[in-house]
Amino acid sequence: MLTIENDRLTVRVKELGAELCGIYSKALGREYMWQPGHEIWSHSSLFMFPNPARIKGGRVSIGGRLYPQTMQGFAQYREFKVIEHEASKLVLGLDADEGTRERFPYEFSLRLEFILEDDSLRETIRVFNNGEGDMYFGLGLHPGFYLPVEPGEEVSDYRISFDRPQTLRRNVPQESTKLFTGMTDVFLDGESSFRLHDHIFDKGAIMCSGLEDGRVSLVSAKSGRGVEMGLKGFTDIAFWGNPVLPFLCCIEPWVSRSDLVDSDQIWENKPGLVKLAPGKEHINEVVYRVF
Repeated sequence: MLTIENDRLTVRVKELGAELCGIYSKALGREYMWQPGHEIWSHSSLFMFPNPARIKGGRVSIGGRLYPQTMQGFAQYREFKVIEHEASKLVLGLDADEGTRERFPYEFSLRLEFILEDDSLRETIRVFNNGEGDMYFGLGLHPGFYLPVEPGEEVSDYRISFDRPQTLRRNVPQESTKLFTGMTDVFLDGESSFRLHDHIFDKGAIMCSGLEDGRVSLVSAKSGRGVEMGLKGFTDIAFWGNPVLPFLCCIEPWVSRSDLVDSDQIWENKPGLVKLAPGKEHINEVVYRVF
């Protein structure tokens, strides 16, 4: 476990999967990120690469060859190397090797930067294409937060709010496989918030497309406590949690989404993938603020 800190925050990150494991507010004496040890979920956050969601049949075709690929990708199982570690800055890296090429035949480099700036944590994801042809990939983050933040509050005291109106369409999954059917329905129609309640995740995650850059926050209407995420470069967003206290709420920004039920399993045809030219860099960014 690696630590960075300043006078306001202490942040912990694992080399395994470059997993963000804690955002602790020194001023409030409070940990905001979900801590494993409960039966609900065994992570605090996940970095998902080269795909954040479900893969039909557990394999894909790239260049005419079949490769095994799993939901949420392989990066979570890989040890990242420490590129830079200072008091308030950490950079972790993962480069293509024999192990990654068995699942993903591209020459890539990943760099995840964690930088403390006053009362905020900036996480920057950099993907480099070191190969000679175009590279196709998706990615995502899967951070989980404790609810309630303030003792004595109820789940229904909290709302998820955006700093601007969003038009989000929920992707409808097939009940048996959870792959997308291709049908969508309206989740937010030019609206900027929705209220949480005990049964909101009874049917599983809410997975939406059409996300625009901006800030999304999880905030109590009673105490004003919560967490904010400034998002840049993501196209999709998922919300997931568990209604049994201690309540877990995940706000997951993604690039790409689950396969369709009728997917041809050709990787380049997967919905929402980034196409990155040789020698180019792709950047996504999240700025966390707790209060």
